[in-house]
Amino acid sequence: MPLDSKLHSYLETDLSQHKIGYGPRTELNLTSSPTPPSSPASSVTILQDRSNSDRRPNLRVYEAKRILQSCDVRNIELLCRFRPYEDESLPARILQCHREHRLDVILKCLDIQANNWDRDKKVEVILERVMLKPTYSTLKWMWPDFREMEEMDPQRIAGIFDKRSLYHFQRVPFEDWVRLALNHSPASVAEFLDQMPTIRDQLAKHLRQSPEAFEKYAQVERALHERNPFAHWIVSTRFQPAPERFAESDRPHHTLDFIVQPLQQLLQDQTRQLTDILEQLAVLAVRFKHSYVDAVEIDWMQQFRTEVTFFEHLRHMSSMQLANLMTNSDVELFRKLRPQDIIDHAKGINNNQVKELGMRWNRLCEVVQECVIANSQLVHSISKVAEV
Repeated sequence: MPLDSKLHSYLETDLSQHKIGYGPRTELNLTSSPTPPSSPASSVTILQDRSNSDRRPNLRVYEAKRILQSCDVRNIELLCRFRPYEDESLPARILQCHREHRLDVILKCLDIQANNWDRDKKVEVILERVMLKPTYSTLKWMWPDFREMEEMDPQRIAGIFDKRSLYHFQRVPFEDWVRLALNHSPASVAEFLDQMPTIRDQLAKHLRQSPEAFEKYAQVERALHERNPFAHWIVSTRFQPAPERFAESDRPHHTLDFIVQPLQQLLQDQTRQLTDILEQLAVLAVRFKHSYVDAVEIDWMQQFRTEVTFFEHLRHMSSMQLANLMTNSDVELFRKLRPQDIIDHAKGINNNQVKELGMRWNRLCEVVQECVIANSQLVHSISKVAEV
């Protein structure tokens, strides 16, 4: 089966029973709380409700057209960045239908002087500015010769598998993971999934030639069990001779459940406007970079968190309301503290209550940073909250 077909088969899911991420707000919930751990061995895929799936694309495309018909540059930029549509020519076609003066308004918002351009030139310049520049280039996975690793211990080999496969995962832009969750097949993701069986086959060939290494790679598999899921997949399927003979749960695309399923949950929420989802994706792009690209340690047992409660409060509450909410939340936590808790903390003794308070403040710092990087216009709103 072609790789694109495998991706589409995998992505035909209805995640309505998996309430991951964007849940109901609670009175004192200001920051993202961790999603409950998921077992890498139990990847759940549910067939999509066909009656709903036929309506979803039309609704999103309609909303996308409405955004392109507006002069809201922020929304147009986000739409062209995450592309929740299949027809890549859609932005150009809709912008071509704009009246000249509306194109001039968009250009002015982009700080571009029109210079007596015709309609085609204006549309071309607008798209050049708002379309995301490609950040991915094809790169064959470079893997050490397995014979060169014969003298290495299992932990060191596991570290090499971890580092190499993580590097290629990090090369895939967050926008392409969104495209995958939208049931499209970005070249970067297709290449990523295509390379994993290639490395697995090289390992299987090595083990057939050097059966004495079986036990060592069994230890490598155990070392990778709760680490990088891609490296673990390569080693754990080393005895399966061909991809077409895999059980469905053993196919490489299931290693992506931790990122794809939460994004599908978000994108399939028909109760929300597309503009709100696009703003949330901008915040999640920052979170993805912090969690999987910049992080020193990655918690692979947690699904990608898509909840952005603080961001929503910031957009929909007044500065006074949000400041009061944050203050009340801190007061509730401080009420749980005893004088002995503070004394223990000062002495360097671990205290769960003080630790909880510190973790909350750390998470709040992280989500504030996410908001500022995702949308610089929120700096003013955050400053007003701080002043209150």
